[in-house]
Amino acid sequence: MPISAKELEEKGKEVGTGPRETRASQVLDFLKDNQDNAFTQKEVGKEVGINSTHANSVLGDLVKKGSVRRKEYTVDGKPLIHYAFDPKSEEEEEA
Repeated sequence: MPISAKELEEKGKEVGTGPRETRASQVLDFLKDNQDNAFTQKEVGKEVGINSTHANSVLGDLVKKGSVRRKEYTVDGKPLIHYAFDPKSEEEEEA
């Protein structure tokens, strides 16, 4: 059933601002606001209101884009992965 253009303006979202892009922006904003710290995917997910699996996917995309750093290491034989905002990504955008 068609809707009016006015209804579309009131209800719709612009292309490119769907849930995945929105979540990525939320994650990136959170990491930027807390760039003195690094977080696990579970911690990031909790802070932005998404599950750990979704956080992993969003963080992976941000790592590929170069906006976020990912570091793996072990503590007492237990593997850990932490993510942090990469300030170099903003420098590259400005250049």
